[in-house]
Amino acid sequence: MRNAMDAQEVAVGWWPGDARYGKAALYAYAHPAPEGFAAGTLSPPAARWEPALGEYILDWEEVCSQPDAHAVGLQFARSAFQRACLVCGWDPALPASAEGAATSRQLTRERLSPNGVRPLRSRALRKPVVGASPAVTGRRVVA
Repeated sequence: MRNAMDAQEVAVGWWPGDARYGKAALYAYAHPAPEGFAAGTLSPPAARWEPALGEYILDWEEVCSQPDAHAVGLQFARSAFQRACLVCGWDPALPASAEGAATSRQLTRERLSPNGVRPLRSRALRKPVVGASPAVTGRRVVA
């Protein structure tokens, strides 16, 4: 098993906001963020770099206002992943792998919970790993 934060990574998720940013949003970051990561433009157009947070943000209100919020969320996640792959110098085949089976709305619908919201973490991450960082347990920690 590998502990998060001991290698370069990209993270995408949902965040309820805090005192620094008072709105719910999707977020994306690379760690450690290489020079130039913040200079990119993500999709959809409402996604932006938030310097105070050191991550890309897409306001949840914006996501929910779209006819297909699921597609907008995936677009943001894929865009962030592709940006990280490019700037971090990762294997060029990785960005294409983000398109995989998740592009099929049919397959994705099967993984949704009864209220239509996809869980943010897998079953494997529901139990904290002793000594693991918050990223391994699937919890978002805000300092």
